[in-house]
Amino acid sequence: MSHAYRTLLPGQAQSFRKAAALSITLAGLGSSGAYGATPVTDSTRGGLPPPNTARLVPKVVTTRPAQGAPQVKKTVPMPAWLGRFTAANGAASGFGTVGPYGQARWAEDWSFLAHEPADVRRRDWFNRLKYVRLNDSGSIWVSFSGEERLRYVFENQPALGKAGVTDASRVLLRNQYGADLHLGSHVRIYAELLDAVAGGSNTYGYQTGLQRERLDMQQGFVELRGKFLGAHMGVMGGRQLFLDAPVMMQSARDIPNVQQTWDGFRGYALWKNFRIDIFDFFQTNKQPVGIFSNGTNYSGRLYGAYASGALPAFRFMGQRSQLYLDAFFMGYLYGSPLASVPTATVGGATAGTTRRDGIGGRLWGKVGPFTVNLDGIYQGGSFHPVNNGAHRRVDAYAVNGGINYTIPKVTGAPTFGVQADLFSGGNYNQTSGSVGTFGTPYFPLPY
Repeated sequence: MSHAYRTLLPGQAQSFRKAAALSITLAGLGSSGAYGATPVTDSTRGGLPPPNTARLVPKVVTTRPAQGAPQVKKTVPMPAWLGRFTAANGAASGFGTVGPYGQARWAEDWSFLAHEPADVRRRDWFNRLKYVRLNDSGSIWVSFSGEERLRYVFENQPALGKAGVTDASRVLLRNQYGADLHLGSHVRIYAELLDAVAGGSNTYGYQTGLQRERLDMQQGFVELRGKFLGAHMGVMGGRQLFLDAPVMMQSARDIPNVQQTWDGFRGYALWKNFRIDIFDFFQTNKQPVGIFSNGTNYSGRLYGAYASGALPAFRFMGQRSQLYLDAFFMGYLYGSPLASVPTATVGGATAGTTRRDGIGGRLWGKVGPFTVNLDGIYQGGSFHPVNNGAHRRVDAYAVNGGINYTIPKVTGAPTFGVQADLFSGGNYNQTSGSVGTFGTPYFPLPY
C-alpha cells in the first residue's frame, strides 16, 4: 500500500529439494524514528541479508510545482544525522534501513511530513497516520505503522525428506502494528503488537514463537536521545529488534513468521565519520502460548560493542565508492541443545552450556558497480558440560567474503555474485581439550 519499498534479496538456502514460495507484504503505514533469536536448528535458521546487500527502491514524493512548471519527483532525503553512514538506505548506521519503509519500523523517519504542503500530504491517504500532531507546536506527535505479511510455501521433500511428510503446503500470516510517540526532541516511546498464524496441509515445524504467536508485545521500549560531544547519542531500554551485527553473526529472523526480539539496553553515538554501539540483551521468550505471556529467556544472552568508521570516499569505474571498516566484540551465552558438542557416536552429543567471546572485524561497502564484504571473527570462551563435567575452552574462527555485481539499467536490477565461507570445526572423537566448532546460535543468514 502506498509507496512501499520493494526489497530485493539474494537467494537463500533451503532445506528441501523442491520448493515454491509466495510472499506478500503490505506496509502501508509508516512509523517515525529520528534514529534509527531464539536458538535455532537447521530447519529454522533464517534472516535477512547483510545491510550492504539489501537493495531498496526509493520512496518517491511528488512536490507541488510552481505556476506553469511540470511536477517534480524527488526521493526522501536521508536524515542529516547519518553523516556518511547512508549506505543501504541508512543501514550502515546499525539500525537497519532508515528510509521508509524500514526493517525496524521505529527506524523510519516521517518527520518531513510536518513541513510538506497539505495538498502533498493528502495525495497519500496513509500520510495522515504517519505524522499525527498532538499539540499546537508539533513537539508532541505520534506515528502509526502496520504490516500484513501473507506467505505460501510448498515443499516437495522438506528437510531433504527427513521431516516425515511430503508435499507440504504452508500458509503463514503475520499481523504487526505499532505506534511511535515522540515527547519533544529527547524522548520517545515505541510499542508494537504481533499476532502470527499458520496453517496448511501436511505441515511440519510449526513451533510456537517461530511460526505461530498469539497476540503479544513484539517490541516496547523507551528511548532518550540528544546531541553531546558533537554526536547524536541515545539509549534504548526495553524489548526491541537488534540489527547491528554482521549477517554471519545474527539477523532479525525474517524467514519464519515471527521475528526475534531482545529484552535489554542499547546505547549508541554517531558522528559524521565514526559511530559506536554498546548492547546487552537477553532473548525474548516466545515459547509461552498465552496472550501477552512472552517473558525473558535469561539463558540466552547477546552482549558486546560495535564500532564503524567511514573510510575516505573515492571513485571507481566512474562511480562514487564508499567503504566502511568495522571492529566488534560480540558475546553469546546459550545452552543445550545448541551448545552440545558432537561425539563419535552417531547422533551422540555432550550437552552443556557455552559462553562465546568473539572479536572480529569487517571491511565492506560499495566499489563502483560492486558491493564487497570481508569479515572474520575469532571466538574464545568456554564450554560447560552438564553433570559437572570438565570445563573446556573454546578456540574457533570464521572468515566470510563476497562480491556482487548489479547490472545497471535493467528492470529488476539483477545481481550476480560469489561468496566464500570458512568455519572451524571440532573433532568428533574428542571428549577433552578445546572446542573448535564455530557457534552462531541467533539466526544468521543461511550459509
